[in-house]
Amino acid sequence: RTDLEQKPLLRLRRGRAGPTRMAAMRIRAVDILITVVVTAASVYPVARWGTPADVAMAALASVPLLWRRQAPILVALACGIGTTWLSIQDSLFDLPYGQLVATYTWAELAPAGWRLFAAAGTVIGVGVSLVVPQESPPSFGYVGMTFVTAYALGTGVRARRDRIAFLEERTRRLTEEQAAAAGAERARIAREMHDVLAHSVGLMVVQAEGGASVVRADAARAEAAFDAIADTGREALVQLRHALGILRDQQP
Repeated sequence: RTDLEQKPLLRLRRGRAGPTRMAAMRIRAVDILITVVVTAASVYPVARWGTPADVAMAALASVPLLWRRQAPILVALACGIGTTWLSIQDSLFDLPYGQLVATYTWAELAPAGWRLFAAAGTVIGVGVSLVVPQESPPSFGYVGMTFVTAYALGTGVRARRDRIAFLEERTRRLTEEQAAAAGAERARIAREMHDVLAHSVGLMVVQAEGGASVVRADAARAEAAFDAIADTGREALVQLRHALGILRDQQP
């Protein structure tokens, strides 16, 4: 299971608490609006023609949507109970809006095991809601298509979110690998610089000592030794500049 299946969609994170909190507030406002609209569409017709028990069940089939992100399975169960009751009592005057929103929600947010459980429960509940009141055969296809559509929409959103999370994780890993490779390359260049300096300085010291010992006895040999020191120093500088140029090119 992915982490996104097991945890809420939005979490407050250090360093990003402000923007994340605002996003959570916007989502909460949307959930409240959905709950209000679905409750009004579910309760109003039942309140006009149904019994008080039917009104209570209509509220049970819609009000729990307020907590649909925190407990998608429990909300779907509550909405399913209310919807099934209304259907059996022939008091469901329109589509089961609350149950459709709940189906979309658990398809989007619930873990895989709970999705299987919720799907089985939804099939049973819808079947009872249609068989007991002896609905016509076209109703089975119509209602079934609405629930399949709600499930497909929720699954699509979940797949898109998981894909985004996968791409973000892959980008993070690639960035870390590139940083590690750059660090290894800098370490290799540092070792080469150390080797160049150690070799060149050691050679210069030997040549300087040799030149000093023959400077009076053999001026030509002494001059050759000092020329060799200069050549070694220049070569060392060229190699150091090359290594430092590579390091500068690797800077972000």
